[in-house]
Amino acid sequence: DSTTFTTVLSSGTAQEKIDIIAKVQPDASSAGASATAGLSVCTPCAVGYIAAKVGTITCSGCSAGTFAATTGSGTCSTCPAGKFSLANASVCTNCPDGTYQPDAGQGDCDVTPAGSFSVAGSSGATICPKGTYTATAKLSACTKCAVGYIGASTGTVKCAACDAGSIAATTGLAICTDCNVGSVSGSASGTCAVCVAGKYANANQDTCDIAPAGKYSTACFG
Repeated sequence: DSTTFTTVLSSGTAQEKIDIIAKVQPDASSAGASATAGLSVCTPCAVGYIAAKVGTITCSGCSAGTFAATTGSGTCSTCPAGKFSLANASVCTNCPDGTYQPDAGQGDCDVTPAGSFSVAGSSGATICPKGTYTATAKLSACTKCAVGYIGASTGTVKCAACDAGSIAATTGLAICTDCNVGSVSGSASGTCAVCVAGKYANANQDTCDIAPAGKYSTACFG
């Protein structure tokens, strides 16, 4: 206690006084380390933990959205956009495919909505271009519209079938093409069918008509 301490100091030698002071008042732990009573050295905080002040007794875990990558850290670092971390993390993790994070210092990622996509580590969702779609959320790529279907606008969730009399001949198209005079197609078609001899069709028809009495048609002309 303070009384005994005063007595010893007054009666001890100069060297004894120095030794007593060192025992009663040891060096404070530096930032990034902690100490327990009776120990002669400070222990560096583990990764994911910090000691922000000198004289720390217990290390504190980094909060979600931050991390401490090395032992003996005095501050937590902030995760950048496109990444996240849980509490007590030593590293930030990329947002997985189909998710994204636009802000720094976050503990989770946002789900990419239908009509868009994102790859791992994205800071934002990318809208699907024309001719492609994503029907559900949390996808990492857009899919081309099938033959006979189109994606007329960006951010398509469901491709639209071409009307009868028009076609989409390949995948990934944004517009349907009308069938020429003398040919027809049903809805959601990829090809136009030429009318046989004795029948005809104007442009954009789904069926061929029979040539009226007194007229004729060939297979190559409507």
